[in-house]
Amino acid sequence: LATLSSGEVIPANPALKKNLKRLKRRQRNLSRKMKGSRRRAKAKLRVARLHQRIRNQRQAVLHELSDQLTRTYQVITLEDLNVTGMTKNRRLARAVSDAGFG
Repeated sequence: LATLSSGEVIPANPALKKNLKRLKRRQRNLSRKMKGSRRRAKAKLRVARLHQRIRNQRQAVLHELSDQLTRTYQVITLEDLNVTGMTKNRRLARAVSDAGFG
């Protein structure tokens, strides 16, 4: 997620990866349900809840990191990155989006 000038490396959220895998499975399950059925509605609700959970996880990790950094250091400098270009690379896109560089 981040590397500090002291050499400390802050890893990305491992629980997020597990939930993304779960999301993939639930979306596949949803797509197999018959449109208009009650089971599809239930599956759609499960997918929506998981989307919200993933969103909250991403926000929590970024908030905790920013809080820790602002409490620890007096001066914080950021590297200027080409985030738009990085998100166009299909191998980097998810990792960059998860980190919230934008």
